[in-house]
Amino acid sequence: MHAALSVIGLWIGPALSPLLRRVPPLRAFLDGLILVAIGGLVLMQILPEAIEHAGAWALLAAAAGLALPRVAEGVLHVSHQRVHRLLVLAAVLGLLVHAASDGAAIGMTHSAGLAHATHHHSHTFAHAGGHGLFVNLAV
Repeated sequence: MHAALSVIGLWIGPALSPLLRRVPPLRAFLDGLILVAIGGLVLMQILPEAIEHAGAWALLAAAAGLALPRVAEGVLHVSHQRVHRLLVLAAVLGLLVHAASDGAAIGMTHSAGLAHATHHHSHTFAHAGGHGLFVNLAV
């Protein structure tokens, strides 16, 4: 059931893409919502856990991740468009790793009989929908 919902969720992105391209305020709202949600997740959960496990190295990695696009544009004299393409490529590669880990986690919980306790069907559907939408709008 989770696999079917994930695939259906991936189809939602391409289905919503034309609507978001025709209604710029809706796309701007969704962009802002995603930016706040991901920023909050990183600042409230991911970064504190990374600091707990890796110490100052986690802060160094976060700072490098924030500075890398500006450095690529300014110091290396690479165009904004080229930096954007490289960042989209890096994001898509990261999304592939993320999707593989999602699949592994769903498979492990399902094989252990914990599918209903740890993953809700609606979460799987919405999560995969975001993946499909990102890939479709980014390319």
